[in-house]
Amino acid sequence: KTLGIIAPKKGPGARFIMTDQLLRYLVIVLIRPGERCTYSEFLKRLFLHFGIAVEGAQLELSAEWSGNKRENRAIQAGSWLQEMLRASGFLFYLSDACSIVENPFADIVSRERV
Repeated sequence: KTLGIIAPKKGPGARFIMTDQLLRYLVIVLIRPGERCTYSEFLKRLFLHFGIAVEGAQLELSAEWSGNKRENRAIQAGSWLQEMLRASGFLFYLSDACSIVENPFADIVSRERV
């Protein structure tokens, strides 16, 4: 709770909160500098590395595993993570069916090596 990724800080109903800083960290950890991957691959990496299920098959699997069928409405609800990635400059739409997540920090890494 002190990291700011669990809310509310006091009382019941604790839930995970995705902050801009945490999103930046996840992109840096899951995608090498200058690398790109599809949005679905990013979701897969997020689930396999950290156990964070955001939407789709991973969220369905998590809801089934935990016995919490309430999450099914969240599976249908559009992607808040996709919007956060786009607003942060990490996500680019190639078409309606395909989005690319990119770690743009390659320039910083290459400048430091020079």
